[in-house]
Amino acid sequence: MKLVILSGGLDSVVLLHWVLANSESNADVDTIMFDYGQKHKKELVYAKYWTQLFNLGSMVYDLNGMFHDSALLGDRAMPYNDEDMSPTVVPGRNMVFISVAASRAMADGYSSIYIGTNKDDRKVYPDCRFTFLEGMATALYKASEGKVSLEYPFANMTKKQIVELGMQLNVDFDKTWSCYLGGDKQCGVCGACQSRIKALS
Repeated sequence: MKLVILSGGLDSVVLLHWVLANSESNADVDTIMFDYGQKHKKELVYAKYWTQLFNLGSMVYDLNGMFHDSALLGDRAMPYNDEDMSPTVVPGRNMVFISVAASRAMADGYSSIYIGTNKDDRKVYPDCRFTFLEGMATALYKASEGKVSLEYPFANMTKKQIVELGMQLNVDFDKTWSCYLGGDKQCGVCGACQSRIKALS
């Protein structure tokens, strides 16, 4: 059984399609989602859309209050460009996500956890870098006595390349959410929206 960390964003939705395409059955894949107080909580609407469409097992964890000191939580000003996205770092977010997923995986017999970090994110987000991912993979392997692996197949791919893969997998990108603001529509001007527009162009 495989457990996919799913946000509803472009990268994780393509990841879900890729995992499903490389699995014998949809029944072999479940998803795990996190409500951590993010402004862009609407991403979870899209995450749930895909789990329902593919009839996947899913779980949502409430981590409200776990994190602070990030523009994604309202603690800092949101950047309106894609050059300095450092205010959007949520300290320890992927570490916590992977740890929660790992606990569930070890308890319920999943063999692998998938996360959709990409190459473009490495310069800003410490928990998207190979050193972090490799460290977490090693920790998970040891904690699970070799029974659970951490997979990060997009870690050396750009968002543009992930979009190209998504097109091959017939992903409907209109059913993904990238905007970091909390509106009803994607703003098109925040750093996340600009990265999305560039990748899709």
